[in-house]
Amino acid sequence: MARRRNGGNRMKPVAVGWRQRMAAPLALLRRVVPPLLLVAAAAVGLWQLNGALAVDRWQVRCDDKALRAAISARLEQMAPLGFVAGYPALVARRLARLEPDIATIEVVRVLPNRLRVRATIRQPVALWTGGDGRVMLVDGAGAIYRPLRRGEARDLPLLRVRDRALVPSLARLLDHLRAKRPQLTAAMSEMIAGDGQLRINLARGAQWRLPLDDALVSRVDHIIALLGERPWRHGVWKVDARLRDRWFIRAGSGDREVI
Repeated sequence: MARRRNGGNRMKPVAVGWRQRMAAPLALLRRVVPPLLLVAAAAVGLWQLNGALAVDRWQVRCDDKALRAAISARLEQMAPLGFVAGYPALVARRLARLEPDIATIEVVRVLPNRLRVRATIRQPVALWTGGDGRVMLVDGAGAIYRPLRRGEARDLPLLRVRDRALVPSLARLLDHLRAKRPQLTAAMSEMIAGDGQLRINLARGAQWRLPLDDALVSRVDHIIALLGERPWRHGVWKVDARLRDRWFIRAGSGDREVI
């Protein structure tokens, strides 16, 4: 209740109606409620859209049967994928993270509820072990991408090197040898790197020893050319090329060596 002055300067109470008392709160509500209703309506609409466009079907294309089945199983675990979670780029990144055997993957959204997936498998070129007992697969770019699974057999050269940073350069050397002399990589059992040196073990006791430096590839090319000459063409040789100005070549077969 408000007061006002009368003629004798005395305060006289004046009654204030409920409309006046509610004017300010009602004005505030008129400003706040409409935006809140719009936000609520938008949220409900998005929730309904998310359900209506949820992904629960897919088509996977991949030449490798095992990888195709693995991708389908992953999508089965993810489903149903809502409108946002089913965004193609997000699904592709998630699948690539879950399945390291994927080399490339393309995901296309087909409205209202399907995905079309196309993937290629990563091709390993070598195995790698750092001395901790684990054996990992290495691709052509030198990426170490997953461990060898129990019962899985791979007829690939083994890279024995503790320093992971050396793996990409050894993978490039393998790729170079495969392009130049495929029979060499087919006959190669392992590469052992450490202390600035590389040992390449081949079939039937053949072996090459080289320094790990910038001239590694050219030195390997020189060995290939040398062993292609008439005196060395048909033998099994152990080549020590660790010295820059002098190489040593000796015959060897199995565990027996002839100087």
